[in-house]
Amino acid sequence: MNQEVLLQMMRATIPRDRALLEAFLYYQAEHFDEEWDSLIRRFMTNRKEIKKSVQVLHFETDVSAFVQASPYDTAHDLLTYTQVFGQTGLQKLDKLSPSEKNLVIEVALFNLATRFQLLDSNGHYQTISPDSLLQKSRGANLVNVYRVANNLADRISRDIEQFLLTYEPELETGVDETVLENEETVDEHKTSVHQAISFREDGSLIIASLDVDLSQLDVQTGKTSHLPAYEELSLRRKFEILTYFDQIRNERSKVPSFKRGDFDTEMEMTPIFEGEELLTYLEADGSPYELKRTLTTVEEKELEKIGRAIRIDNQEKLTQVGIELSQFESDQVGILLDAAGRFRLKNADLALLGGYPKASVTQLALATELLQMGLSHEKVEFFFGSQLSLEELRQVAYAFLHEELSREDAEQFEKDKGKQPDLSLRDWKSKLEKAETKEVVDEEFAENPLVQRVLDTYPLGSLVSYKGQVFEV
Repeated sequence: MNQEVLLQMMRATIPRDRALLEAFLYYQAEHFDEEWDSLIRRFMTNRKEIKKSVQVLHFETDVSAFVQASPYDTAHDLLTYTQVFGQTGLQKLDKLSPSEKNLVIEVALFNLATRFQLLDSNGHYQTISPDSLLQKSRGANLVNVYRVANNLADRISRDIEQFLLTYEPELETGVDETVLENEETVDEHKTSVHQAISFREDGSLIIASLDVDLSQLDVQTGKTSHLPAYEELSLRRKFEILTYFDQIRNERSKVPSFKRGDFDTEMEMTPIFEGEELLTYLEADGSPYELKRTLTTVEEKELEKIGRAIRIDNQEKLTQVGIELSQFESDQVGILLDAAGRFRLKNADLALLGGYPKASVTQLALATELLQMGLSHEKVEFFFGSQLSLEELRQVAYAFLHEELSREDAEQFEKDKGKQPDLSLRDWKSKLEKAETKEVVDEEFAENPLVQRVLDTYPLGSLVSYKGQVFEV
């Protein structure tokens, strides 16, 4: 089974495998803070090795204190807190039905209960269990539900973990002291609670480690990936790493200093610089061409902003000459943008292109290319009405550019080809040239008796021999 089959099951477009979806629920509850594509991929890779986690710590008191300290008066437990917190965001998601929105809350709760070890001995949280979630998910698009639920659980879990960093419960019994001690020592390597996590930079990665590497942040993409040892850290140590990574993201998420250069006539695009270094070129529609490196989300948005400005500039060049872009398909608009922003055609040339909203993409592209080469409007217009093949149109264009053909000649060739489909432009031109040559000769020598006698004996096109060699008259 591959990822696509799993996604189709979640979307309910094929019959569902209950055991597989239940296994995914358990796996998702442990890894809901991962990126969705990575979560799916790792589940498919590791699903045969998935084991339900054993609860060794309990955070009922801590989570309850978090809820009590929240600004929501109507929140009195994790369920009501999740409902209130998620309400605003869910109201904006029209693609989810009311039942799917309720399911989002319950899946997020199951994720949180798993993360903070609030499940009972049967693996339930209040009335929520994998069985109840699967029962309620019949017909639902679980891809949408799970992605929203995971985002909601991730946001709430971060708030809880932030709260726990400063939360100091009153210890009334030795049992509480033991719980806290256990929390600090559940670590893969039994590392001392006083040993600091170290962070180092390796290329584009920031790596957190104790004796071994625990987690890493890619500063270019902003994505975090946890290594196996991370899963055995205490909650506080995990959050120490996440907090540091968030700090790095914030420091590096400031608006980048991208600079738009002057139009490059050789590349026919606009260069974008990062400081003094070339980052990329932007095409006439604002899209990037061959990025020098991967961009962060903030950088992508900044580059998109510059790209939009370039696209708007080129659109205005078109609208100023009376072109209604709404009359053209998206592919045609792309060619018109190139005509204005890449080839920098004159206004009269742009207006000519804008007069043919029914033209094919091929016709528009060829006309744009020929206008850039300086072909006259009269000859360019031939290509908008012609039914010749692309190869034949290119032959006509070549002949136009080399002054070997008039527009009238091209139109006559197309008519003749309609009667004789296998006629080539080369053969047609050859016949035309012979006819023109004969006409010139006839006019020049019509009154010369000697020439006339020779032509009577040896007509034009006939073969004669001289010293053993054959010549055409």
